[in-house]
Amino acid sequence: MWLIADDTYQEMRARLDLGLTVTDALQAEFAAQAAEARSDEQPRNMRVAGDVAEIDVVGLLTPKPDFWAWLFGYGNTTYEQIEAALAMAAADPEIKRVVFNVDSPGGQVDGLFECAGAIEAFSKPKSVRARLAASAAYVIAALGGKIEATNQAATFGSIGVVVTYFTDETKVEITSTQAPDKRPDPTTPEGQAKIREYLDALHDLMVDRIASGRKTTAEDVNTNFGRGAVVVAKEAKRRGMIDKIAGPQLRAVTIATPTEDATAADTVAGKTVAESSAATKPEAAPAGGAAQKKGKIMDLQTLKSEHPDTYAAAVKLGREEGHTAGLKEGADKERDRVTAHLIRGKASGAMDLAIESVEVGAEMTETLRAKYDTAKQNKDDQAARQRESDDAGAAVDGAATTPKAQDMADKVADLLYKDSGLAG
Repeated sequence: MWLIADDTYQEMRARLDLGLTVTDALQAEFAAQAAEARSDEQPRNMRVAGDVAEIDVVGLLTPKPDFWAWLFGYGNTTYEQIEAALAMAAADPEIKRVVFNVDSPGGQVDGLFECAGAIEAFSKPKSVRARLAASAAYVIAALGGKIEATNQAATFGSIGVVVTYFTDETKVEITSTQAPDKRPDPTTPEGQAKIREYLDALHDLMVDRIASGRKTTAEDVNTNFGRGAVVVAKEAKRRGMIDKIAGPQLRAVTIATPTEDATAADTVAGKTVAESSAATKPEAAPAGGAAQKKGKIMDLQTLKSEHPDTYAAAVKLGREEGHTAGLKEGADKERDRVTAHLIRGKASGAMDLAIESVEVGAEMTETLRAKYDTAKQNKDDQAARQRESDDAGAAVDGAATTPKAQDMADKVADLLYKDSGLAG
């Protein structure tokens, strides 16, 4: 069972309905990469800078490396990786605190609560920086300490449990006499009540963990934390779901004299940096002496030569954030491309063309638009002729016309169009 944001679920459904082809070569490539990741001495989602361990919680969350997360390109962090990173951070005396970098729509129920227990048991200081923390990922964020949104558009919530059933009229299931609830019928009120009873139990576990991490009550979480919806950073802060929102990126920095506890990671995170305007602002002179200069303007070349560790940490952080932003931008463009073909295919009755265009990665060109327009014109002409024929037949013998049965492509188109949220 999955605990993920709805838009991610709908996209996964759409891609599956389009008929992804899973080949032996793809499965072998995934297995090789998963084996390589398991052989690493340090989890791939963990980095250490000075006395700070950064643990990434990115992509779909699963108990083991997940083939579908890899195939869809969503990214994948396993609960095992998070727990292993926490264990290493706890055992290393050089590591003083942990920062969770969260960018995830959620994941599977299986393994979540064991991972939540490991986070709760971790005794060193911890905090969270999050761009997206939804569903299962928000449980982890809530338990990870103070939460800082990376920007105003960061998203939080999707707290709740949902399950989807697809019924088949030709399928009959019979349970043993003493196990009538083993296969509840989702088409009946009684069956839905039994399914909801299980979902409510999972929901309560989820909310209890969130309430514990946010130091509030389950009632507060259920009432004020979105009721299953997601909210952006400003609203999340107002509701108490997060603690602060990161300000704009600094364009110039002043390197102050570090304290004993300051680290390279602290400097990059902003603990010992200030904007150049603050560094150049005149200060009142102390009694009996001239004003003291506390720092100097630092350009990148000087930073690199005088503070190579800080420079390296800053470059690494910039690359990682740029990589994450690039993945998100690519996913958004791909979603727009697929949706455009589905809309055109649905409207024109040319779903074969839409599916083929999606599969081969075709952009929405003028040529394709012309093909969709031509198909729509043909569809409209055929419908007009059908109406004329039906009207003539009804006039002759009074017979009611019979609607044309939907073929499989039409049914897939209707499902995808409805799931995309574009249906009126």
